Amino acid sequence: MAMVLSTTDMANLRPLEEFNTPEEVLTVLRDITQIHKDRYLSTGELHRSISPTTIFISPEGRGVLPYLEESDFHCLPANPVFASFATLAKSTMQRKNVPDVDYLDDLESLYYTMIYLITTFRGPGEPMSANRRAKTLTHALSVWLNDGPLSAWSVLEKEGKLLCPMGFANEVVQPFFGPQFAYTMLLQSLHTVIHERYMEKMDNFGGRVDDGAEGDEQDNNAEGAEDELSEEELKRQHVRYDYDTFIWAFDCALEMLKDYSVMNASCIIPPSLSHLFTYNHNTEEDKEEQAKGEEGEAKVEEEVAPVTPEANDDGSGEDSSLEPSPVDEQDAEAELIKRGLGCADEVNDLLLNAIN
Repeated sequence: MAMVLSTTDMANLRPLEEFNTPEEVLTVLRDITQIHKDRYLSTGELHRSISPTTIFISPEGRGVLPYLEESDFHCLPANPVFASFATLAKSTMQRKNVPDVDYLDDLESLYYTMIYLITTFRGPGEPMSANRRAKTLTHALSVWLNDGPLSAWSVLEKEGKLLCPMGFANEVVQPFFGPQFAYTMLLQSLHTVIHERYMEKMDNFGGRVDDGAEGDEQDNNAEGAEDELSEEELKRQHVRYDYDTFIWAFDCALEMLKDYSVMNASCIIPPSLSHLFTYNHNTEEDKEEQAKGEEGEAKVEEEVAPVTPEANDDGSGEDSSLEPSPVDEQDAEAELIKRGLGCADEVNDLLLNAIN
């Protein structure tokens, strides 16, 4: 259950944006999911304002989520950058064809909070400037982080991502946070839950709007009267499953970071495969650094291996088969991708089967 916080307790907490390690970020967000699950299942209460400014880190490195009545945070408005699509569509666009807000909207805000941290923070206390965000982030992220979250365009961008099965799963992660494939799996898992439940809610909402046959409605009510309790319990099971999937995904990502740290400490990743574990934003600065590195490598190769391919072809006696061929390198990269990044597809299929 969520704890009741005193003023002294609040003074000892760190804001989420003052994290120390990637593991701390994932641990805190996992804790927030558990806190919200316990609160919602016991009282039905929603938070309605989850964002980096309302999540805190305890001295022990665990997540703390104050609810409005537990602190002085009632004076802080909900941050629209991290608000769910349904919340914004109702409040800013006055759309009526939007499902009611429920626990999924808070989970959606948690999802946006994580995306914001792992894509815009270069390290502890090092957020990107708005100018750099505009250059490096994808269009959808740039719109709702830079162009105003209350604009109709920004709200529609969020809806578009909700309707897309992949969502933000392919967003690039800052190198500080670790291997890209761990977050691809995590984002895909979280998005699958939000996407599938949103589609279900829209289908049900559309059914209520379009069903004009009163007789059919009465028949459905009569047939479903006996199953009312079981349907309510089924809904609670779905709720538990959604929370547990979030928690499971965070646990998996934490394990991947742990395994990656061990591997990274015991071996050197070849430069040709480094793009699988870090991401090059391909900015002008990065291009210049990459060009300098390639020039340096070319000079080293000329000094160490003066024998040219022509000499080998002329029968110099050198065994060119010892050099790795482009095909072999492609096969090696493909195998790593299949092991790492490819796991997201398997996770997505498993989640879809379980949800449906």
